[in-house]
Amino acid sequence: MISGIKAVIIKNRLIVKRAYPWTFVTSRIIGGIFSMAIPILLYYSVFNTEVSGAFIKYAHGCDYLTYLMIGQVLNVLSFSTLMSVGRCLITEQREGTLDNILLSPVSRVGYFVGTYIEQFGRSIFESAFVVLFGVIVGARIPFDSIPIILLCIFFSSLTFFSMSIMVSTIMIYTRDTYLVQNTFYLLMSCICGVAFPIEYLPKGLQLLSDIFPLTYAIKITRLCSLGIIQIQAYFDPIVKLVALSFLYFLLGYYGFRIHEKKLIEDVLA
Repeated sequence: MISGIKAVIIKNRLIVKRAYPWTFVTSRIIGGIFSMAIPILLYYSVFNTEVSGAFIKYAHGCDYLTYLMIGQVLNVLSFSTLMSVGRCLITEQREGTLDNILLSPVSRVGYFVGTYIEQFGRSIFESAFVVLFGVIVGARIPFDSIPIILLCIFFSSLTFFSMSIMVSTIMIYTRDTYLVQNTFYLLMSCICGVAFPIEYLPKGLQLLSDIFPLTYAIKITRLCSLGIIQIQAYFDPIVKLVALSFLYFLLGYYGFRIHEKKLIEDVLA
């Protein structure tokens, strides 16, 4: 598996350097910054930097700019992972190299892991620009909590990896990328608490937000940024985050292995 992971990392790195040097990175950085800029513009020009008592309650006292920055950082990280790992199989199919992968003995898990590792640095790089922009406009970074926040971001990235495997399976099954990825991105951006508490949503959408790991990743990271140390505050979101990660991984991996048989039959037909 290790050799397969290394081979995938080298292959993907060469593709990024030669074919898409900065296109995807630049577009996601700009998208993340603009996603922050619009709520910030409303915060200053419309609401005059005032928030309601309900927001203070739901945000556990976090100021809005920091609240928004943390949500957007994890949103960019999740979308970057979904775009890279989620699109890997359908990209191989469109480039005509999927058949070689299917007929080779390379570990399927190793292929996904290699794709994830190769894109991880770029995802962090993109998220760092969102943090920089947030600090410039007034977000406050609690320096004492930086180590635990970084740890939260790392483990959140792993949960996004699990979900991206399922997304990859959906894409290869439907032979579609744009509809699938844009649906997931819009849903997660709107209902996972990126820019506002999910308590503002109708009950049905709140229940829908519970199926996305991003909801719990954002909640845990925000609690850590506030220095909240009560274990009971973290227990429920951590348990749900871990459970969703395993569920998405199993559904995505075994779903692909089932569909892989049909793909191999098509190759040999």
